[in-house]
Amino acid sequence: MTTTTREEAEDLAESVRIGYVAATRAKDLLVVNASGMGPWEESWLAPVLGALYLEKDRWPTPESYPHLKTQGWATVLDFPADSENAVSVRPGMHRTVGGNQVFWFDPKMLPQVGQTPLGLHRGDMLDGTEPQRQAGLAAGNQWREKRSVLIAAGSQSTVKTVLASKARITPEAEQIECDVIALDSEGQRPSTRSFGSLVHVLLESWDESAMQRIAELHGRRIGATESEVTSAVAVARTAMRHPLLNPARAVIVHREYPISVTLANGEIVEGVIDLAWSDGDSWTVIDYKTGRAEAQYKTQMQLYALALQRATGMPARAVLFEV
Repeated sequence: MTTTTREEAEDLAESVRIGYVAATRAKDLLVVNASGMGPWEESWLAPVLGALYLEKDRWPTPESYPHLKTQGWATVLDFPADSENAVSVRPGMHRTVGGNQVFWFDPKMLPQVGQTPLGLHRGDMLDGTEPQRQAGLAAGNQWREKRSVLIAAGSQSTVKTVLASKARITPEAEQIECDVIALDSEGQRPSTRSFGSLVHVLLESWDESAMQRIAELHGRRIGATESEVTSAVAVARTAMRHPLLNPARAVIVHREYPISVTLANGEIVEGVIDLAWSDGDSWTVIDYKTGRAEAQYKTQMQLYALALQRATGMPARAVLFEV
């Protein structure tokens, strides 16, 4: 049994209990608030509906009952008389299949106690003179048009962001120095994505004492082979011997450093620098690539350097390492 089915069964059982308690408290007369348009199967009155309703073809013909006078022909307030299928139990005494006598009242016979506190009918809200209706319609159309204009305006981007790796070179950044340094590595090395990911992880979290363990853990996570792990450790060791990657004079060092810079054309360039360090007078911005340097990489590095240069007021140079 599903949760929904179980909850429905519990609700039905509760309806039976409530209906039983309510019905058995009556000594001589039981008054029930029911709909003359037919039974509402999901009502808590569902257990007693069989004792209230008779066959639909007998709804229009109540029995003679001189003790109570009836008027009207519907037991539903605001009955839609113009509806083709509008059929209501007619006010008066009716006898159900089980032999119960049920007297159905016309709700219009109930005393009026003033304005109902349950809110306005839709017709009451829309009622008014013709000029009022036209003014309301015009105001509604004006609001709809204004809303459409605002939605259209809000759909237009006012800020354009672009990744540094996808950005085009701009005069602001093309004058920044960018060097490419290729590090020699011994023997054959993989050219796979897993190998590149391992090298970046080792250079990002450089720890000579834990390098092998870090490589093995990350290698298992990405499904790298033993050969890829071994090669990545060897390449990372070679790279970190270079003075620019392990600077002795650095006073500030950032690894995996997020940056953004706004260009003259309004674009906001975003990216993450692999390594940036400063000696207090200038910045060196470094990016690692396990493949050959492409033209787009130079643009990316120059934009990284431009971001740090503007943020700190110190000159910056870019270095692309082919590791």
